[in-house]
Amino acid sequence: MKILCVVVIYNPNIKILQKNLISLTKNIDKVIIWDNTPGGIGVKKINDVQVYGDGNNLGLSRAYNKALRIATDESFDFLMTMDQDSIWYNLISYLDQIKKDNEIHNECETLYFASTRPGNSQKFTNIEDGGVNSGAIIPVDYLLKNGGYNTDFFVDAIDDWLILQATKDGCRCVRVGNSYIIQIYGEPMSAKFLGYRFRILNYSPMRLYGIMRNYVILWRNFRVSQTFKKKVIYDFFLIRVTKILLGEQDKRRKIKAIIYGIYDGILRHSSRIDLFMNR
Repeated sequence: MKILCVVVIYNPNIKILQKNLISLTKNIDKVIIWDNTPGGIGVKKINDVQVYGDGNNLGLSRAYNKALRIATDESFDFLMTMDQDSIWYNLISYLDQIKKDNEIHNECETLYFASTRPGNSQKFTNIEDGGVNSGAIIPVDYLLKNGGYNTDFFVDAIDDWLILQATKDGCRCVRVGNSYIIQIYGEPMSAKFLGYRFRILNYSPMRLYGIMRNYVILWRNFRVSQTFKKKVIYDFFLIRVTKILLGEQDKRRKIKAIIYGIYDGILRHSSRIDLFMNR
């Protein structure tokens, strides 16, 4: 079971990235970096890990497909996708459990996803959605059969798209316990309204557009759970819009991005994410 890990970076904190690479390179067969920083970070290696990139921000799906090509050319069995600021707790247990499980279930293609919180002592939990890209270990053969990652999705909902598509194809999708990953979402900070302090993620208009459009498309294209629907309506729309109006900057552009995202998702329009790229 050979694993190629790709760490996708964007304007990274090099010190944090170097620290995370130590654990990955010690336990994974091969680790590479795909640099999405516009213009690049100006180095070819970090901690002896090769840095790839073309000076453009390809988003996640296209960057993952670049890594998939390398994994295919070098005969790796699995592709592991990682974010630059994710921190592992008990990576060795995560990998050991997957390797043993793969020996038992090698007749069924299995997609593995990391837990995102401590306390999960169950080795494997079947999931219908809710996996995360960071830490995911996916069979190369399965990705090739489906033409790679969905490039219609720039960043958001790639993980849930993959789980929904794999489940539809008869694959096994599991969350792995006895280990977990800590990941930073958005640009978290606190805001205050009428004396009440609350937490905001402060997503950019680009991310808000992608979240709404892509999740609405998934809702339309797949049979999704009630939990999935609640997340889209309650968490992604109602709560996020409320927090934007009460505590975030650039309100008008962010609300516009959400409205455009919902509209384009319902009608399955091609992505207009370029309208909301940082200017």
